[in-house]
Amino acid sequence: MWLDKKGHPACEVALVVTGCRADMPAVQAVAGAGAGRAFAGTREGAYAEDGDALSVCDVTPAVTALLVLAPGTYAAGRPTGISTCRINQGLSLVGVTYREWPDTDTQGTRHTWFERPIALTDQPYIDQTYRYGSTMGGSFQQHQGVEFNNPDGTPVHAIGDGTVVFAGLAERGSNTVAIRHNRKLKGLFVYSTYYHNSKLLVSQGQRVKAGDVIALVGNTGRATNDHLHLEIHVTPVDSTPLVVDPNERFPRYTVNPELWIRPLPGTGIVAGRVWNAQGQPAPQVRVYGLVKAEPQETPYSYAETYGEHNHPDPDYGEHFAVSDVEPGD
Repeated sequence: MWLDKKGHPACEVALVVTGCRADMPAVQAVAGAGAGRAFAGTREGAYAEDGDALSVCDVTPAVTALLVLAPGTYAAGRPTGISTCRINQGLSLVGVTYREWPDTDTQGTRHTWFERPIALTDQPYIDQTYRYGSTMGGSFQQHQGVEFNNPDGTPVHAIGDGTVVFAGLAERGSNTVAIRHNRKLKGLFVYSTYYHNSKLLVSQGQRVKAGDVIALVGNTGRATNDHLHLEIHVTPVDSTPLVVDPNERFPRYTVNPELWIRPLPGTGIVAGRVWNAQGQPAPQVRVYGLVKAEPQETPYSYAETYGEHNHPDPDYGEHFAVSDVEPGD
């Protein structure tokens, strides 16, 4: 669901297919669908099986639409106002599932509970080159969080209320803070961790509020430039070692922070699934077509589906997610 710049629902009619990197041809066939609904993508937009055009705020069940198209492989999903376009990974059949939020209440059961760790007056954009699950084009290991590129000394803010459970050196000497938040998701514990800081401003056991300055941006530990690395963990037990372990490169309970941080004003979140011809999740597939005005596009500004070391959200079960996406035209 999209919000306008005042935080109100923006429900104007919009086509799903827009801004593709390649023209979308007419659909040849719909190979399969779930939840009793099928979608077709055309040059004019996305349509339900009854032929009705889908708009931004249509309420639809979660579906998987498998579209067999030529000359490449294409897919269309639920109405988001954002396109799903050509995925050219040598797959002959690809399906993308989009899940409608449970209700139209902007709070509802969505868990975008948290504020940005970087103030809007600094550089609040999530780095598009190295999202959760990204390998930056195969150059790095699967990313466990998201990045906020800011100069050394930029204030780092707690994203939500909670208790500091770790403040010290973690992986490869990174100055790190971990917060156990007051809110739970279906009985699961929720933590946020903040890496690479130049200076820590809180101590273990300290209670913090959303927006409190807890550290300063730096490049300590495994870092190549000044930035904040943010992770969110959703764990079955209250255990700091599950969240911060200097010897664990791939923590067991990370989730995509882009599904937990409130989107920038006037933007929304796109989350989806990608399946191969055997009906299995397709790992490390590039998903194009999510056009963002800011920050500036880069060669790696596509989304990648999660690999074996990444974890779908407990609520959504997605294979990729991208936030701060403007509604389509």
